[in-house]
Amino acid sequence: MNTRHANNHQILEAVSVDPLTGLPDGKHCFGIDIGGAASTTATLMRYFSQNGGLTPLESATVTILTTASASILEIEPFSDEAYVHSRALDATSGRANSYVRHQQIPDPSALYKLRLRSLNHAAWKAVTGAVAGTGGVIRLTVTAHGLATGNLVWVEYLNGVTNAGAELRGNVTVTVIDANQIELQGTIFGGSYIAGSGRVALAAAPTAVSLQMSFINCQDYAELTAEITAGRGQIVEGQAIAARTVAGSVVTATAVGPVAHDGARGSTAPVIVAARAVTAAYASVASGDVADLITTVQGVQVVRPWQIPELEWSSAAAAGGITNTSDMVLGAAAGAGLRRFVTALQLKNAGTVATEVVLKDGSTVIWRGHLGASMTLSESHQFADPLRTTANTALNVACITTGAQVYVNAQGFIAP
Repeated sequence: MNTRHANNHQILEAVSVDPLTGLPDGKHCFGIDIGGAASTTATLMRYFSQNGGLTPLESATVTILTTASASILEIEPFSDEAYVHSRALDATSGRANSYVRHQQIPDPSALYKLRLRSLNHAAWKAVTGAVAGTGGVIRLTVTAHGLATGNLVWVEYLNGVTNAGAELRGNVTVTVIDANQIELQGTIFGGSYIAGSGRVALAAAPTAVSLQMSFINCQDYAELTAEITAGRGQIVEGQAIAARTVAGSVVTATAVGPVAHDGARGSTAPVIVAARAVTAAYASVASGDVADLITTVQGVQVVRPWQIPELEWSSAAAAGGITNTSDMVLGAAAGAGLRRFVTALQLKNAGTVATEVVLKDGSTVIWRGHLGASMTLSESHQFADPLRTTANTALNVACITTGAQVYVNAQGFIAP
């Protein structure tokens, strides 16, 4: 692989190119740096990705298998993510190290070439601005650049800015303006700087470098992608995905669809629709959530106005009726999170004294009526909008006048 030296970078990358000239356009790339950007250690490297001409997003130092002996390094970009892998040559085990990028990945529709580079430079410094400087030269803003006038720097990925109409990329001598600005000697500013692009690095003296590669394999997935998706579902000759059948295996496909009008139902056809069989209320869902249809345990769908039969209740009148003003319980508290609802009420006063009658949510009156004396027929009330208690609170009834003889029957249901 490579002999490592400080500030020496051995870079393997896929770079986008202009489809007409075939030259790199500085807009998209994905690759690895197995040289001094990481360290002089054979088991370390960095990887980077670029999209839309911005400065490549470079990783911190990461661990790989090794570059001290033969091993495999892979860069694998996809349309939604991009991977870097390392593994031993001809190993039966999987990849030893894998890393992924999602924030910034190269455009899958661009045209790419594989590029090998060997560079000698110190750490990258990001460019944050570019304008015309002294005499029209290119002036760059590079925060805390640490350079000195006369230094040679490498400049790349500076998008929107041209040097006398051409791409600016390569070694340039600088003039220092201040701690955050430098000018590139011998250049002529043109264009308009694209924010987020450009980086510079102090050139370093070259050292003896050995970069050896046993083979390079480049695979293009674009044609396969086009054949699968281009037809948008149309049947076109050649648009197919091959599948290998493993010897001895049996693949069964089950078609689910309609049957004849009077045909017997099978285990899969027609599509079986089911609901939840319950004998008690299930936990309430939040507003806007999906709720289950419900049935009895025999599968009879519950389409009653309010609740399943098990949650309906009724209260019969006390023997001899109510003759005092004390509260009488029609229904005990329903339980945590549950209320009593009243759908119907029947009342009769057999006493010789007229009285008011009230229904109470605990101690709070929620309905009030009046019964005349010596009634011969019962009075019936149906509540289209059922009366209800607060959660886990008893439903009570009471007469306001002593001396009446009131019979109260009530029906309703329990629900959250």
